[in-house]
Amino acid sequence: MVARAKHAVGLAALCALATSCSRASNQSTVVATPSAVGQVAATYSAANNRANESLSNVDQALDEQGSALEIDDAAFRLEARAGFKTADGPKYYPFSLVPVDVAVPRQVGYPAKLEALLRTRPSAGTPSSYKCAGESQVDVFVKDSSSAPWRVDLEPVVTTNLVPKFATGSGGFAPLVSRAQEDQVSKLPARMASALESYARTGKLSDGLAKSDFGIAGQCWGIDNLRADKIAEASAQVSETISVSAYTPSDLSVVPLASGDGLLALFSLRIVETYKPEMVGEAITWPHSSSNPLADSVPAGTYSSVTVPEICEIAAVDHASNAGSAPTVVGADCTPLVGSGKRASVGQTLPTAPASSGVVVNERIDR
Repeated sequence: MVARAKHAVGLAALCALATSCSRASNQSTVVATPSAVGQVAATYSAANNRANESLSNVDQALDEQGSALEIDDAAFRLEARAGFKTADGPKYYPFSLVPVDVAVPRQVGYPAKLEALLRTRPSAGTPSSYKCAGESQVDVFVKDSSSAPWRVDLEPVVTTNLVPKFATGSGGFAPLVSRAQEDQVSKLPARMASALESYARTGKLSDGLAKSDFGIAGQCWGIDNLRADKIAEASAQVSETISVSAYTPSDLSVVPLASGDGLLALFSLRIVETYKPEMVGEAITWPHSSSNPLADSVPAGTYSSVTVPEICEIAAVDHASNAGSAPTVVGADCTPLVGSGKRASVGQTLPTAPASSGVVVNERIDR
């Protein structure tokens, strides 16, 4: 994994929320079969490692798009600004992604799409601090044309045993999602955005959000705890404004689950955090982080205001058998992008570093 970028595939273009773009015809050949996913993942892993090892945005655009590319392009820019030579610093530790479960629609046209639950396999010599027990990710691969490579569109990290088994139909292909299911799941991104924004403002959890979704010991992922950030900034006399919205264009992808477990929804949210001093005439001091370039969304300095955008990729189970029920979050990947700030010219500076500017749950190698 690395970051994620812009070229998100729209709902309509992906046909019926990604379960099947074009039904197979007698005269056409399917774009991919379930057995092909292993090679798709291996090819992506190799390309991804090459980009990470050289912080190459050009190479990265060959194997990623959508929110995945936007996130990772920003990470490369921040890491390069910090003097990193690779995505891991002075030495890069490659990894591979091994399919655990796959959802491949029977498709004969483009753009084509497939989803895969992938286990991260670190290379020999990778430091233990870069490993996370039980870590997997669900990757959405998109192929825009017959000559285009399979690119990752989004890739939330998940807890493997929280992801129900994917459903399979004839030939091992993913079954169709009904129109009613499509309509129900299409509301999830906006619902989750509203729930996160409300939590940041009031501290109340709603629409399936749980305390554990914001990171717990032993968990490889966590949603940025916007409420905790806001409280921390207020204690430092910094006013933080937070807005959350569904990613545009929509990148919602849906995987039918086996045994009536409902649907796995994969989508991105865009978060914007703005910081200003509470007192007129004062300013914010944004320090440098020597260990985490993602915390340096803006260069170290003194500002009268700072804005930090962020993308949060979400994996959530929608319990379709119980229409209207709250979803269960099973994974996430929340990462800040490159921010902007208005430099302060005069005034007292406050010794504070906004906490939400890139809190990473753990050191991961799946970038």
